[in-house]
Amino acid sequence: MTWNDIAQNWTAFSPALLQRWPEIEEERLMTIDGRRDLLVAEIAKQSDADTAEAERQLAQWLDGEVPADVITSEHHDNASITASANELPPGETPLDDDRQFGDDDLAARPMGRS
Repeated sequence: MTWNDIAQNWTAFSPALLQRWPEIEEERLMTIDGRRDLLVAEIAKQSDADTAEAERQLAQWLDGEVPADVITSEHHDNASITASANELPPGETPLDDDRQFGDDDLAARPMGRS
Protein backbone atom coordinates (compact mmCIF):
# COMPACT_ATOMS: atom_id res chain seq x y z
CA MET A 1 0.00 0.00 0.00
CA THR A 2 1.15 3.53 -0.58
CA TRP A 3 0.36 6.43 1.70
CA ASN A 4 -1.17 8.31 -1.23
CA ASP A 5 -3.75 5.51 -1.66
CA ILE A 6 -4.58 5.65 2.03
CA ALA A 7 -4.87 9.43 2.13
CA GLN A 8 -7.16 9.47 -0.92
CA ASN A 9 -9.36 6.69 0.51
CA TRP A 10 -9.17 7.71 4.17
CA THR A 11 -12.78 6.83 4.99
CA ALA A 12 -12.41 3.37 3.48
CA PHE A 13 -9.14 2.70 5.34
CA SER A 14 -10.40 3.98 8.70
CA PRO A 15 -11.87 0.64 9.89
CA ALA A 16 -8.57 -1.14 9.12
CA LEU A 17 -6.62 1.55 10.97
CA LEU A 18 -8.95 1.25 13.96
CA GLN A 19 -8.53 -2.50 13.94
CA ARG A 20 -4.73 -2.15 13.97
CA TRP A 21 -4.71 0.70 16.54
CA PRO A 22 -7.92 0.27 18.57
CA GLU A 23 -6.74 2.75 21.20
CA ILE A 24 -7.25 5.64 18.74
CA GLU A 25 -10.73 7.09 18.92
CA GLU A 26 -12.72 7.04 15.70
CA GLU A 27 -13.52 10.76 15.88
CA ARG A 28 -9.84 11.57 16.28
CA LEU A 29 -8.98 9.34 13.33
CA MET A 30 -11.51 11.18 11.17
CA THR A 31 -9.98 14.56 12.09
CA ILE A 32 -6.54 13.26 11.03
CA ASP A 33 -8.03 12.94 7.53
CA GLY A 34 -5.08 11.28 5.80
CA ARG A 35 -2.26 13.35 7.29
CA ARG A 36 0.55 10.91 7.99
CA ASP A 37 2.36 13.14 10.47
CA LEU A 38 -0.76 13.47 12.60
CA LEU A 39 -1.40 9.72 12.49
CA VAL A 40 2.18 8.95 13.54
CA ALA A 41 1.86 11.44 16.41
CA GLU A 42 -1.42 9.85 17.52
CA ILE A 43 0.03 6.33 17.35
CA ALA A 44 3.00 7.49 19.43
CA LYS A 45 0.73 9.18 21.97
CA GLN A 46 -1.68 6.26 22.34
CA SER A 47 0.99 3.54 22.52
CA ASP A 48 3.44 5.49 24.71
CA ALA A 49 6.11 5.13 22.03
CA ASP A 50 8.44 7.64 20.47
CA THR A 51 7.83 9.01 16.98
CA ALA A 52 10.39 6.70 15.37
CA GLU A 53 8.69 3.62 16.83
CA ALA A 54 5.26 4.87 15.73
CA GLU A 55 6.62 5.48 12.22
CA ARG A 56 8.08 1.94 12.20
CA GLN A 57 4.70 0.48 13.23
CA LEU A 58 2.95 2.41 10.47
CA ALA A 59 5.54 1.40 7.87
CA GLN A 60 5.12 -2.24 8.88
CA TRP A 61 1.34 -1.93 8.51
CA LEU A 62 1.79 -0.30 5.08
CA ASP A 63 3.81 -3.32 3.91
CA GLY A 64 0.72 -5.50 4.39
CA GLU A 65 -2.07 -6.22 1.96
CA VAL A 66 -4.89 -3.79 1.21
CA PRO A 67 -7.79 -4.83 3.46
CA ALA A 68 -10.68 -6.46 1.57
CA ASP A 69 -13.22 -4.00 2.95
CA VAL A 70 -11.23 -1.16 1.38
CA ILE A 71 -11.20 -2.80 -2.04
CA THR A 72 -14.98 -3.27 -1.94
CA SER A 73 -15.85 0.15 -0.54
CA GLU A 74 -18.01 2.49 -2.59
CA HIS A 75 -15.47 5.29 -2.23
CA HIS A 76 -12.67 3.09 -3.59
CA ASP A 77 -14.88 1.92 -6.48
CA ASN A 78 -15.67 5.51 -7.44
CA ALA A 79 -11.98 6.41 -7.36
CA SER A 80 -11.18 3.39 -9.56
CA ILE A 81 -13.87 4.35 -12.07
CA THR A 82 -12.54 7.90 -12.21
CA ALA A 83 -8.96 6.65 -12.65
CA SER A 84 -10.05 4.32 -15.45
CA ALA A 85 -10.66 7.38 -17.63
CA ASN A 86 -6.89 7.50 -18.20
CA GLU A 87 -7.07 4.17 -20.07
CA LEU A 88 -9.96 4.96 -22.41
CA PRO A 89 -9.74 5.88 -26.08
CA PRO A 90 -10.88 9.34 -27.20
CA GLY A 91 -14.64 9.77 -27.19
CA GLU A 92 -15.36 7.21 -24.47
CA THR A 93 -16.02 7.93 -20.79
CA PRO A 94 -15.86 5.54 -17.82
CA LEU A 95 -19.65 5.51 -17.53
CA ASP A 96 -20.44 4.81 -21.20
CA ASP A 97 -22.46 1.74 -22.04
CA ASP A 98 -19.91 -0.92 -23.02
CA ARG A 99 -22.17 -2.17 -25.81
CA GLN A 100 -21.19 0.88 -27.82
CA PHE A 101 -17.57 -0.19 -27.81
CA GLY A 102 -15.72 -3.46 -28.14
CA ASP A 103 -17.05 -6.80 -29.35
CA ASP A 104 -20.29 -7.26 -27.42
CA ASP A 105 -22.29 -7.78 -30.63
CA LEU A 106 -20.00 -10.58 -31.91
CA ALA A 107 -20.91 -14.20 -31.31
CA ALA A 108 -18.57 -16.00 -28.93
CA ARG A 109 -16.36 -18.66 -30.49
CA PRO A 110 -16.90 -22.19 -29.20
CA MET A 111 -14.34 -23.16 -26.59
CA GLY A 112 -11.25 -24.87 -27.95
CA ARG A 113 -11.81 -23.61 -31.49
CA SER A 114 -10.18 -20.68 -33.20
